[in-house]
Amino acid sequence: WLSERTLGIPPLGTGKTAIARWPEHKISPGENFSPQSVNLISMSGKHSFHKESVKLRSRFAQKKIVAIPDFMSPERADHIYQALQSIPEEQWFMSCFPIIESGEEKPRHLPLTPQNRLFIKYFRQIALNHYLDGQFAFRFKRSFLKSSQPAIKIETQLHAHFSSERILSFVSNIIGQKLTGLYEAFLSNYEAGDFLTWHTDQPNGTIGFVYYLTQNWDPAWGGQLEFKALNAAGLYYSHQPGYNELLLFSIGDLETIQHQVVKIADYASGNRLAYSGWFR
Repeated sequence: WLSERTLGIPPLGTGKTAIARWPEHKISPGENFSPQSVNLISMSGKHSFHKESVKLRSRFAQKKIVAIPDFMSPERADHIYQALQSIPEEQWFMSCFPIIESGEEKPRHLPLTPQNRLFIKYFRQIALNHYLDGQFAFRFKRSFLKSSQPAIKIETQLHAHFSSERILSFVSNIIGQKLTGLYEAFLSNYEAGDFLTWHTDQPNGTIGFVYYLTQNWDPAWGGQLEFKALNAAGLYYSHQPGYNELLLFSIGDLETIQHQVVKIADYASGNRLAYSGWFR
């Protein structure tokens, strides 16, 4: 088990009963953040880091899924959120599936530039047609860290943050299995009409994660991450988009469990923002 001593951190707290917190620090717009910005666990009163770790590990053991609220300090979460909001449109990619090339169904990822506007409109319609036919399809905005586009600073920072030994040790402690790094990760931005239909993440890494950075979300807009067993009628698990919340789920243990991002309502006025990926 990890402890405050082995992590080199003080006990954390929220509210008036908190024992200690990270030092208050004003963040400038261009400032980096470090692995020390993560709360690890929000704690108050008599709750200890160990007790909260036991709870999280127990919850994960039951369903192989666990949600961790208040994952970052409020200041850091707000800093990340503001950075996402300021990403220029042309640095996002419109990601769509399927696009037929040489008789094969393939994903297509196009930068959101004016010259790609008509292509993107066409590809989004193809994806929607497959969605309406009940076939696997997706369409949403995302980032590509290793693309030819200029690097998105906040994504580079998040990648380093989630690859850090501090985060890997924390997640390893919860799942009871040692993780060695990130398999892949990216920023996602779902808007009105976007979706990701039922699928599994095999063979992408060991643990899937979604770090939610979605504010003021109306559940009527959709966007839930839903899990269900193959050919099952009911849901295994459902999670609403939230803010500053980390969701972890096993890939190998849930190989017979599909998941989807419910289609965002065409009238939705918000953005479902997240940093998602897989640990290995």
